[in-house]
Amino acid sequence: MDLPEVALIAILDADKIGFLRSATALIQTIGRAARNAEGRVVMYADRMSPAMEEAISETNRRRAIQMAYNEEHNITPTTIIKAIHDMLEREQHEQHEIQKHDLELLKGGYNLLSATDRKNYIKALEKEMLEAAKNLEFERAAVIRDEIQDVKTGKFTS
Repeated sequence: MDLPEVALIAILDADKIGFLRSATALIQTIGRAARNAEGRVVMYADRMSPAMEEAISETNRRRAIQMAYNEEHNITPTTIIKAIHDMLEREQHEQHEIQKHDLELLKGGYNLLSATDRKNYIKALEKEMLEAAKNLEFERAAVIRDEIQDVKTGKFTS
């Protein structure tokens, strides 16, 4: 999870046992809110699980160390501010790189492919899209999804 300006994180069923509710996973999720000076984490649970206790204890320990360091060095925490423009620019750059790569592979574009080759190309793109989503690369998956739609409709972009 790479969210730059999270002010609130709500963890549902925080007491449930599982991979995403382990102490390590909870600590990492809680850490996302730490990037924001006003960040808050709310864990919804029926009971306090050992993983929750460990995550809260570790977070409080780290917070104490950070606060002592900030006080010693006269630092006032501030939230990281990233413009949405920067994220959109990165996405456009990634889309351009993917399109450039695809164009190189196709040597002239998918409009020149036979019907069978076009189907195979769409299957390959779908596999790549699912792999990107599996790896939590949702922006890349969305770009590939749009490319699949372009191939299906015969729209060619360079």
